Amino acid sequence: MLLERKSVFKELTNKSLLTVYFASFLIFMQLLISLTLYPLYIKYRGGSDFMIGLQSSIFTLFSVVFRLYFGPMADTLGRRSPLLIGSFVFGTAPILVWLSQDFFWMSLARIYQAIGMATFLSAASSTVADMVSVKIRGAAIGLYRSVASLSVLIGPAIGLWLINSYGYSYFFIFVSGISIIAMFLLSIVSLPEKGKDEDRIKVKLKDLISLLRDINLRASYTGIILTSIASGIILSYTAVYFLTLENIIPTSLFFLIYALSGIISSTFSGYLSDKIGRMKVVIPSMLLFSGGIILLGIPGLLGRWTLIISAILFGMGYPSCISVLTSWVVDSAPDRLRASALSFQESSIDMGNTIGILFFGILASGFYYRPLFIGLGFITFTYPLILKMVRR
Repeated sequence: MLLERKSVFKELTNKSLLTVYFASFLIFMQLLISLTLYPLYIKYRGGSDFMIGLQSSIFTLFSVVFRLYFGPMADTLGRRSPLLIGSFVFGTAPILVWLSQDFFWMSLARIYQAIGMATFLSAASSTVADMVSVKIRGAAIGLYRSVASLSVLIGPAIGLWLINSYGYSYFFIFVSGISIIAMFLLSIVSLPEKGKDEDRIKVKLKDLISLLRDINLRASYTGIILTSIASGIILSYTAVYFLTLENIIPTSLFFLIYALSGIISSTFSGYLSDKIGRMKVVIPSMLLFSGGIILLGIPGLLGRWTLIISAILFGMGYPSCISVLTSWVVDSAPDRLRASALSFQESSIDMGNTIGILFFGILASGFYYRPLFIGLGFITFTYPLILKMVRR
């Protein structure tokens, strides 16, 4: 048992894998900053709640569209190319957003940013899966999602500090710079020998359709869409929502608690799902996630403690759900179509974000935030029932 643990630790602390984790952390930090703090910039530029939803939806919607072309790239050309393309786009898009003269040009910049989303994320998760043995994939992907939670811990806090201390110019330069650093690291790191000329495949439409016919993949994608609808709303609207409340915790503290909870939960949930099974972990995680959302809609229940508990439950639930469901995708997909299956997984996240952000923005224009959050929490609570229907 001790030798097995040492072997697992050695795999997970491989220098190349740690480099991929760190580069992904920088990209995730840029991405989470854009999701959580760009709404404040849109407000600063005179935009409405509807414009916040529209801008975020444009980004996520075009991520889905572009991924139809770019998603299989990691299977056909290897992992490095989409990683470098994605990090380059993430490094240049913030400058274009910053220099946009109006919301039309900002929309074009967000469409360009969507190329980064379409190329990087599925390639990164498939790269992580390639770099470890089958028996610890859940643990490796759980750590990968912990990296995403760590980016929430650090990114919004740094972003808010830069905005409040130096203004948006330094903020956008910082966001751009960290992605360029990630691109440099990924250009020199040693990656698995995938995508060589003799190994490259031609991904056909029938291959992609075959993925959607798999009941386990459908169940995974459905859960990812549902959680992403809710998480996209919370990440995009929490900062603006907190402006409407009195005597609440700072936005940065909410995301700090969320991130710390997410780092812990996703680290252990992936490992636990390797041992006892994916569904035995994802269902409780989804219920915790639902409880956190409902509490977000009733901030007066226990005062500030309500929002603190909400952040804990949200942080424990969402990263665990995504890491375990992603591991389930990797388990269910053929090796030769792994990146394509994971591109569907990332598209499921984007589709959920697009649906949630757009419709919440429309509803928030005519209703209060609180009942919308409560209703959203009860919808996510129904996932076990939805799961049974999808797997029939």
